[in-house]
Amino acid sequence: MRRKNLEEGSCAQKFVLLAFDFSGAYDNVDYRLLRVGLLEQDIPLCFITWIWQFLRDRRARVVPHGTLSDVRAFRAGLPQGSRVPGTTAYMYADDTAALCAANDIGTAKERAQQAADTLSAWARAAKMQVAGEKTQALVLSQWSRDAVDCTLRVAGKTVTAGDHLSSSE
Repeated sequence: MRRKNLEEGSCAQKFVLLAFDFSGAYDNVDYRLLRVGLLEQDIPLCFITWIWQFLRDRRARVVPHGTLSDVRAFRAGLPQGSRVPGTTAYMYADDTAALCAANDIGTAKERAQQAADTLSAWARAAKMQVAGEKTQALVLSQWSRDAVDCTLRVAGKTVTAGDHLSSSE
């Protein structure tokens, strides 16, 4: 006999994993928004000032086909190298994933959609863009039927869960 409305975590969990991709993640970082975000995080002002000075007034030039270009000032971008219930976010550099869990697959899918909507809204506010066409989804469950018909909308694109995640470049 199955019990309805089991307490969260009291039975085998169902998961939907979303692996997001950002379009031009490093190229589109707005320095002013980054500075405001750092100030809101209670980070020591001397460190924020150091980061601000490092990013501000960066200049570069390139040598395509042996010809030296003019110097270009950067107003955005970073030098490379440099909460929804039941959802855990995993972030590293420009890679972001959300693992959405629930006792039933329907709730896990709802949470995954809410995570996708929340991240897309945050990205727009931060002058960034989620690449919905490159975002991937994966259902993790002991029942293969849970993975059937798992589609989500990410940044206006339909993402259908597959049986594995592809490595990104």
